[in-house]
Amino acid sequence: MISQFLFNAVSRLILSPLARGYREHHGPCEDAHAATLGPLHLELNRCFVLDHEDAIISICVPTHWGTLHLGYVICLGTDEIRQPGFYGHW
Repeated sequence: MISQFLFNAVSRLILSPLARGYREHHGPCEDAHAATLGPLHLELNRCFVLDHEDAIISICVPTHWGTLHLGYVICLGTDEIRQPGFYGHW
């Protein structure tokens, strides 16, 4: 499945030597890992209370009207915490 392939790719890229600014957060319900790869922001979230994992690939584009945030969310599991697919917001 393409979602599983993209999720695995993001998890490998976050830990790759090319990634910068690696950080992680361990909460009571979810572990989060994030890093940047050039202009891309990569994020991986694993919820261990529900059956949910997601990966986010995003980019911030500065414009005359503000910063445009574009991204794609990959969700795995039966419990959807976040909405999968493309998103954009100012």
